[in-house]
Amino acid sequence: MSVNGATRSRGFEPELVSVPEARRFVMDALDGWGDDDARDAVMLLVSEVVTNAVQHGRTDFEVAVRMQPHEVTVEVADHNPRMPQPCLAPPDAPSGKGLLVVDATAASWGSERHHDGKVVWFSVTPDGNGVPG
Repeated sequence: MSVNGATRSRGFEPELVSVPEARRFVMDALDGWGDDDARDAVMLLVSEVVTNAVQHGRTDFEVAVRMQPHEVTVEVADHNPRMPQPCLAPPDAPSGKGLLVVDATAASWGSERHHDGKVVWFSVTPDGNGVPG
């Protein structure tokens, strides 16, 4: 696949099994892009954002991967209009830290209202920009 502007997308069900399926889908799309640290960061972020879609969106969702030579952007769109809210969970809490991980790891990220729900997206660069050292 050409890296310049290549986009792949796939739909998923709101089930926990979709988290590893989405990681595999994104990993396949990233073949030949970036270094191992950047790909590892993308996989971590996919896990966090897709888990949020499953647990909080609770609707079918779509994962789109857009690759540019110097950036990959992953978008997760669901049909729930409730926007994500980063929270400061206690250190011993079993959940509630996903968006903080996204904020600390991605080069950029955000969420936008969609005509029938929302899109949560993040970007990572192949040289490790946005990837903790």
